[in-house]
Amino acid sequence: MKPDPRIPTPNAPGGAVHDVDWQDFRDHLATADAAGRRLWIFAKQPSGCYYTARCWVSYLLLAILFVGPFVRIQGNPLLLVNVVERKFAVFGQVFWPQDGAVLALTLLLFLTGIAVFTAAFGRLWCGWTCPQTVLMELRLPPARVLDRRRCRRPARPRRRPLDRRQARQEGR
Repeated sequence: MKPDPRIPTPNAPGGAVHDVDWQDFRDHLATADAAGRRLWIFAKQPSGCYYTARCWVSYLLLAILFVGPFVRIQGNPLLLVNVVERKFAVFGQVFWPQDGAVLALTLLLFLTGIAVFTAAFGRLWCGWTCPQTVLMELRLPPARVLDRRRCRRPARPRRRPLDRRQARQEGR
């Protein structure tokens, strides 16, 4: 039986199957060893003064998010979105459906302000004050505790310091 020329064969010129060059990153997955087993990557716990400051900013924004509905300004909540009664309150100012044009203009200016702020200070917005980042900060401490139990970093084998004779033999 003659081989089908449309199917690539191993070692054929232009074939899809070839030997893996482990020095070339394009030939293999960086997260798998030669046997195909998964090599786990563990993120390092961030630290430093900027990380601490970002955490405190996140905690402040979370406090505003959770306490906001209970804070009253002139008898109205700080933030209220009541779709059933078609009543919206922002910073104590109540908006009704007939105020749609004013509300739309305000939201348009607010979203334009976010776009301009992101263009100018994108890292500050995305890394410090974006709602997704802030809510992720709420989720991370329990996840780190659970991951610490489940996925520990493998212990590195300790290397003995080489004496001069061994270093010369190994060519160091």
